[in-house]
Amino acid sequence: MPTTGDVLLLGKLGLAVGANNDMTTLTKLALDGRGSTGTLTKMSQFDAGTVASMTLNPDEGNSVTTTTGTMNFTSPGSLFISRIASRYQNFTWTKTGDMYNLLTIGGNQDYTATITMPSGLPLFDEITIKGTFHEAIASNGFNDHVTGNGEEKSDNFLYAEL
Repeated sequence: MPTTGDVLLLGKLGLAVGANNDMTTLTKLALDGRGSTGTLTKMSQFDAGTVASMTLNPDEGNSVTTTTGTMNFTSPGSLFISRIASRYQNFTWTKTGDMYNLLTIGGNQDYTATITMPSGLPLFDEITIKGTFHEAIASNGFNDHVTGNGEEKSDNFLYAEL
């Protein structure tokens, strides 16, 4: 939740929710932020809380063909997931250590990423999946005050012969 001294700008919110292409275009809190008018809307509803971790489910096996990476947020505002975390432009997903080039991360992934790999291959590979929340590629975005914003969060996927 924002605290005293945090600077929350409507222009940054407009970019984070995809209403605008920059941080200087006129942004209306309810219409652009929430996506509708007529309902009380607060800036704190778009707060990310804390970027806590990234998890994979399931996280190992050689019969698994799909796993899901999820960026986990602690105490986000009520509109954060639906309006900011649901936008792929606010996240980057990468992999390292995939020496057999087994794993594929689907394109345009938001706070969750679909990760696929072939099943049943007789080998061992430990792959690190990394997710980064960065709000529309703006290092000084709406949630720039949030702990963990812009930091890579990772988890390992163990791919092993049975």
